[in-house]
Amino acid sequence: MPRAISIRNNSLSGSIPFEIGQLQFLQQLDLSINNFSGNIPNQIANLTKLERLELSSNCLSGEIPSSLSNLHFLSTFTVAYNNLEGPIPTGTQLQGFSVSAFEGNLKLCSAPLSNQCFPSNGNDEDENENNQDLDDDEDQSLWFGLSVVIGFFVGLLGFCCPLLLKRTWRYAYFQLLDNIQFMVYLKWRRLRRRKAQGQVQAPNQKDKVKSSNPNSETESTNRSEYANTSKSFMVPDNFQTTSLFNVQVKARCPEDEEILMCTD
Repeated sequence: MPRAISIRNNSLSGSIPFEIGQLQFLQQLDLSINNFSGNIPNQIANLTKLERLELSSNCLSGEIPSSLSNLHFLSTFTVAYNNLEGPIPTGTQLQGFSVSAFEGNLKLCSAPLSNQCFPSNGNDEDENENNQDLDDDEDQSLWFGLSVVIGFFVGLLGFCCPLLLKRTWRYAYFQLLDNIQFMVYLKWRRLRRRKAQGQVQAPNQKDKVKSSNPNSETESTNRSEYANTSKSFMVPDNFQTTSLFNVQVKARCPEDEEILMCTD
């Protein structure tokens, strides 16, 4: 079995294999200046004869395993310039190494570093609760949107299917729409005519008040207006009076119902 492994500065990537813990007679392990990622495997603690362990200048993350305290012969140790976090295991010989062995890891704390560790259980719980609330809100909004869409299509099908399948209902529905449209049009026409009549009657009333001879002029004016508005028939002089009663005159349509058919 090899006593030393040194593969530093080779741009190796990936995680450190767990099988390295089977090299029980290994005394030196140098994996620094590479691109190793992931956590430091706990199986390194099986290398009880290890004297030198260098893991600096990689992309390792997570906490330093407390099982490394089993390496009693360790004289050289460095994990500088990684992404490690959490406290350095206390009560072990790891705290006897210099600060340079742990520098470059902003989230590491406790001795020999000057960074103090603060309990993060409460913060973690709050963050977890906030994340759960956000997930619940997203789920609720998603289900609400789906329920609205499903309800819309169900209501649309429930309204359209009977009209498509039942001919009498379809005819009754469209007849109802036509009647409503017709009634609205009639009311609009009546309001428009009343407004126009009010504008015409206002100047006529002023002329009646200003007239000097209301009896004769008003009577003649009324007769002329009646003749013009009613469009009455003018009987000639040579017309026989006996034939006047035989003429059939159709009734005049009311002004607000000109669109309707008039009967005798």
